[in-house]
Amino acid sequence: MKTVKITSKGQMTLPKEFRDALGVNEGDQLILVQKGKQVILQSAKEFQKRVEELERQFEKEAFEAGLTKEDYESIQNDRSDYTDDYMSRLKEGK
Repeated sequence: MKTVKITSKGQMTLPKEFRDALGVNEGDQLILVQKGKQVILQSAKEFQKRVEELERQFEKEAFEAGLTKEDYESIQNDRSDYTDDYMSRLKEGK
C-alpha cells in the first residue's frame, strides 16, 4: 500500500512499482473505474486486449449457437461503432 498526495490541479504521481505492475509508461493512458469509494486503474492497452479476447470468444460462441454471418456482422458493426466512440473519448480525456 502506498499513499500519494493530490495536487491543487487534482493530479497525483503513480508510484513506479504501480506503473511497472500495470505496464504503463509516460504518455500511456489508464482507464479509471469507480466502485463505490474505490477507484480501479487499468492500462488502456490491456483493456483493449481484453475487449479483443472477448470479441473472439463471442464470435466463436455465436457461430456455434447458429448465428448467421450477416447477423454477426451487424452486431459487430454496432459494437465497433460503440467501442470506437468510447476509445476516441478516452484518448481525448473525456
